Amino acid sequence: MLLKPARSRKARARRSLAGKSARITSRCKLRHPTERDTSPIPRTSGIYFIVCKATGRFYVGSAVVLQMRRRTHWNALRGGKHSNKYLQRAWNRHREANFEFQVVELVRPSRLLATEQSWLNKTDCIDRTIGFNILPHALSRAGAAVQPRKGFFDPRGRPVTIKNLHQFCRQPRIYGDDAIVQGWQQTKIS
Repeated sequence: MLLKPARSRKARARRSLAGKSARITSRCKLRHPTERDTSPIPRTSGIYFIVCKATGRFYVGSAVVLQMRRRTHWNALRGGKHSNKYLQRAWNRHREANFEFQVVELVRPSRLLATEQSWLNKTDCIDRTIGFNILPHALSRAGAAVQPRKGFFDPRGRPVTIKNLHQFCRQPRIYGDDAIVQGWQQTKIS
């Protein structure tokens, strides 16, 4: 019969701690899923709900690219910096596992705001007991870039109205009548 050598008390403690830490880390991996969500969210435009399964309250929104919109919502909520304070409070209280991103309807981008408005009216989600929405009407974040901007002058001193500021700023060069226009100035509008 073979006898195992006797181990010191320190060696036994180290061995038992090593086994426990391996079990703890394996449990943590099970509790905290990976960052990637495998749910099939399309890359198209549409209307979505963010549903709190614990309370049944929901948020209605629209997006041109649904996958990207979900990612921005989840990143803001995880970071504690979501613009909707009611949704953020519920997220902090009930945690990520109790929230779900549901695609309700796929819509052409030109019909997004009208369809979102109809969903806002149907669901009455601006009521605090029903939903998380703050405003009673659908808005587009891209609308600020498309508003006409006045008060700009070209290098020759002529007034200019910029119709799409986002597109204007992305142009590497802006061409005038016959030369490259540089040094745009904004005047004070009273």
